[in-house]
Amino acid sequence: MRIAYAIRTGFRASPAKRRLVGGPVSLHAAVVNGCPALLFVAADRVVGATVLEVRDGRIAGVRGIAAAARLDRLSREWYRRGHPDALIEAW
Repeated sequence: MRIAYAIRTGFRASPAKRRLVGGPVSLHAAVVNGCPALLFVAADRVVGATVLEVRDGRIAGVRGIAAAARLDRLSREWYRRGHPDALIEAW
């Protein structure tokens, strides 16, 4: 229950979050290091990522990626591989 609450709180859109990343953000499903993830994308670059660690079919942990170098690598890989349509547009 605490994990779900933390995820909902972190994903709640706000004007301050949009200003921080420079505009509207879309959410994309992805796999990062073999784990399900959500990528937050603005202007064709990944500006944040949330990775779900799954054990025995349950969410065991949530990891956020915000380091610029890691986000740059994720952006390059996301762009190189192509990507499906966004799960949510204009967050």
